[in-house]
Amino acid sequence: MAINSDQDIVLARQKGRAMAAELGFLSGDATLIATAISELARNIVTYAGKGHITLKGIQNSSHLGILVVASDHGPGIPDIPQALRDGFSTSGSLGLGLPGVRRLMDEFEMDGVLIAAVDGIGHGEEAANAAKKAISILRNGVGEPIISLVERCHEKLRPTRGVVLSLASIDAAQGMMTWLGVGNVQGLLMRANTKNGNAQEPLLLRAGVVGSRVPPLQAAVLPIQKGDTLIFATDGIRSDFTETLNSLENPQRAADRILQNCLSGSDDALVLVSRLTGIRP
Repeated sequence: MAINSDQDIVLARQKGRAMAAELGFLSGDATLIATAISELARNIVTYAGKGHITLKGIQNSSHLGILVVASDHGPGIPDIPQALRDGFSTSGSLGLGLPGVRRLMDEFEMDGVLIAAVDGIGHGEEAANAAKKAISILRNGVGEPIISLVERCHEKLRPTRGVVLSLASIDAAQGMMTWLGVGNVQGLLMRANTKNGNAQEPLLLRAGVVGSRVPPLQAAVLPIQKGDTLIFATDGIRSDFTETLNSLENPQRAADRILQNCLSGSDDALVLVSRLTGIRP
């Protein structure tokens, strides 16, 4: 169900309570489930503006349950460990928040962040439409394994010109990043702390076009730390942009500078610079 307003919060709560009753939960447990759903929905409205909540009855050999999935495309949580501490709030709210939801539920998981750069093949409207379709698929698949996402993009984009892309799934709680690139969208992880490894970790790109021909897909997994910087750049940017990087530079200023100084010919260009915060130590 769509969550866009206070009225939607109430509706989600009511639907959760009704589902719990249908599955045979006791009245007190149904109230706890409804409260958790209400808190998740309020979090969406407060911080993202709009999103979705999905409710699904589940059953194993001995237990019934309700799977509650809350999703949105908001700005993200800059510090996940802090957001899960009791009493923390950036809005001044006295609600239960995420820590309260975690206490109310038997199991609680937070999916990571998906970061991607997509470049449609060619130019003009057809290239833009292919890129938009890929982005829509990726948005709806946050939390899924990235190889599965790329494979789905490949199947759905067959009627189009196709795209090249690089993407990274960030697991802040575990301090890990899984990334993959098909085509020529350069990827680079710039370390904030070089004591434990190389200052720059390049993404190994695999030749191909998503929607036309893709190689055997294999993702790489890297440990990440708070302050690391992830950079994606399309083929409109010269590869020597890596020589000018500084781990202390503001991400927006870095992107603007690369676009200004490292263009390759007259091709269109995109640079995405993301500072990784909220990584659990």
